[in-house]
Amino acid sequence: MLHSLRIHDAPDSQRRVYWFEDIEGEPWCARDCHSITGAVDRMRSKGGEVCFFVAYDVNHVRGLSLDKRALEKQTRQLVDR
Repeated sequence: MLHSLRIHDAPDSQRRVYWFEDIEGEPWCARDCHSITGAVDRMRSKGGEVCFFVAYDVNHVRGLSLDKRALEKQTRQLVDR
């Protein structure tokens, strides 16, 4: 199955893409599209879900509870603070 992810960021936007290598650890931040591709590859190789979070501040993502970090059987999650 092939999926496409396109990130378009307005010049004044501070949004970043985050993910958890380990849901009990610190979130990782994507520096570019290549790091997102690498994250997808790692998540898929572990047999787990592919899950990203988009936020203005890493603390929004860092503050997520473990059940919200693991989105098993959920189609999307919106974090708005």
